[in-house]
Formats: sequence, structure tokens, C-alpha cells
Amino acid sequence: EHQKAFFHLSWNILDFLILFFQFLDVVGIAGLKSARMMRVVRPLRLLSKLKSLQLLLLAMRESLVDIFNVLLLWVLSCVLFAIMGVNLFAGDFSSCNDGNFVGAPLNPSEAPGSPVGWRENCVGSFMASSNDSGESYVSDSSPTFLLLPRVWANPTDGASALSWNFDNFFIAFQTLFEVSTFEQWSDVVFVALSATQAGQQPIPQQQPGSILFFHLWVIISCFFLLQLVIGVLIEAINQRSGIALYTDTQRNWLRMRMQMSVLKPLLPDHVPRTKLRYRLWQLANSRLLLEGVTVVIILN
Repeated sequence: EHQKAFFHLSWNILDFLILFFQFLDVVGIAGLKSARMMRVVRPLRLLSKLKSLQLLLLAMRESLVDIFNVLLLWVLSCVLFAIMGVNLFAGDFSSCNDGNFVGAPLNPSEAPGSPVGWRENCVGSFMASSNDSGESYVSDSSPTFLLLPRVWANPTDGASALSWNFDNFFIAFQTLFEVSTFEQWSDVVFVALSATQAGQQPIPQQQPGSILFFHLWVIISCFFLLQLVIGVLIEAINQRSGIALYTDTQRNWLRMRMQMSVLKPLLPDHVPRTKLRYRLWQLANSRLLLEGVTVVIILN
């Protein structure tokens, strides 16, 4: 129970458990192969040595409630923007995989060369030499065309094949989450810029004002709320370290004291006493030698 006892601190208990499992791993006792899994926690021994890391972890533990409130605010903001996105873009992101089916004759109601295409006319097959991402099926130098069916669908992520759109609330929530992580968020913005209406083929740069919706969401979710989380952690660290209770004058004094603690007095130059060593010392510290070495390095 002594204040300086080894097991008085929880960090020392963690350090002891890690060393204990490491000892079992070295001894190799039969039936304790699972102890080898504890190798992955060896870096946690640094927790008992780094006081600043301990302070950060304790501050995170004490600010969990405040961080949860910030995350709840983020979820509410995402719900609000998801509902707005459904009202603005529901059914507008879907398109035909054949971008050349627009206009007449596949769309009888449209004039030849018109950029307008309709969902009911996205039927049949077409020849394509590249996928939806613009990558050639075989080679860019020797295009190979494949016969593909026309499909009316929402855009998808090429790696995961997950669709992103605003057709319903849940997919809209997922799309906004991907945008907040900056994962292919530009693709979502470009599709929104080309959106027209449900059942119509997108037209490039048709709705330039829709970019404001995504920029506002990125500002709120990635900058404003993220700064709130950082502010909560900083406030918890200040409370834990006691800095929050100091006045401005006391904080400035602490900063000056920390800066002075790392300063070291300059040692005087040791001047050789013997004539030969003194000449060599002058040569080693002369500007001519320094410039000469620099020229040799440049020439080399």
C-alpha cells in the first residue's frame, strides 16, 4: 500500500503482465501456445515509460462522454443531410452504362444529337472497349470491343461494387459517410453535377449548384465537428495536467520555464597551447578551409 510500491500504479501492473506472458513464451510451457499472442502487446510497455502518452490516454478516458456527444451531433447532422439528399437527388444518380444511347434514334422523342436519354430506352446491347471507369478491357493500344447489355443502374465503387446514391435514407447515410472520409467524394460530386431528373440520362454540368450541398457537408462534418473533438481532447488534457486552472501569466511563466530547462550553456572553445596544434586548430576553424571543402563537395 506504499505510495512508491511497484504495483501501486496500474501502468506497472500492465508492464508486469506483459513481461509475465513474455516469460511463458520464452519458457515454452506445453499447452500455453496462446500466450504467444501476447507478443503483439509488447509495444504497450512504452505506456509505463512515456508520461505524456499516459496523460493523453487518461484524458481520452475522461472525455469519452464529451466525445460521444460530439459524435451524436455528427450523427444528427448526417441524418439531416441524408434527408435533404433524398429530397434533392432521389433517383437522379442512376444512368445507362451506354453513354452514347442518347438522342435519336434510340430515343424517338428526342432530336438527333440531343444529349437527352430516357430510362425506358436503355435496352438492347452495345459494343464497348472499356469499362465504366474508362479502363480498356485488353489494351489501350489495341482496343478490343465486347458486346454488353445496356443496364440502367446507379454508380458503384469499382473495388467494393457498393452503390452510392440518395434513393433512400440508409444508402444516403452511407454515401455521406464516404464523402466525409474523402473516399471518392469527387466522384459523388461530379455525378451530382450531372444529375437531371429521375429516369433521365445525366448531362454533364447540368446542376452546378448541387456542389454547395456537398461542400457544406464537408465543412460541417470534416472541419467543424472534427475541431470540436480536438478541442474536447485538448481541454481534457489541460484539466488533467492542471494547466486549465492557471492564469495567462502563469501559463507564460511555465512555457518560459520549459524553454529554459532545455537550454544549455555554451562551452568555451578549447584553444591548444602548443604551437603546432594551435596552427592546426586555426586551419580547421578557418573560413578558407570551409569554403574549400564546400567547393570540393560541389565538384565531386
